[in-house]
Amino acid sequence: MPICYLTSFRRLIDTSGPQDAEQNIFGQLAFRIDEADHLTMRAPRQTLICTGTRDATFDISNAWDVFHEAKRFYSRLGHAEQVEMHEADAPHGFGIQQREVAAGWLLGSDKAIREFQTLSDPFTDKHSREPSKCDWRPVLNWLNRGLASSG
Repeated sequence: MPICYLTSFRRLIDTSGPQDAEQNIFGQLAFRIDEADHLTMRAPRQTLICTGTRDATFDISNAWDVFHEAKRFYSRLGHAEQVEMHEADAPHGFGIQQREVAAGWLLGSDKAIREFQTLSDPFTDKHSREPSKCDWRPVLNWLNRGLASSG
């Protein structure tokens, strides 16, 4: 179940920069393996993609592009219903909305499993966006300095 890390590498490189090496297969760019290919490798097993509309790290529109590419592949295999996407009104992460839908899906239910009946301290939109802010320029500058000095 991919959660909040679904985009194309082209979009990722153009926006946020490199991310989460542990979630990538060594050499995958050389073999032109993109994130949608990770989903097609799972076909026809059931797959739920959980994303956040307000994810500032990974663009939601590109997550939808990846989902549509996977959906087309699953459809060709005759299993279009096996891949679905849940878009929560949430920032980057595995927040309560994604967790509740994921729990229901894992238990074979089309209904979310509630962690809490009411949330005691709801975040404002500003608070929800804060954890998703990411500025990779210092890291990229550091990497470029290291590459320049070793070359």
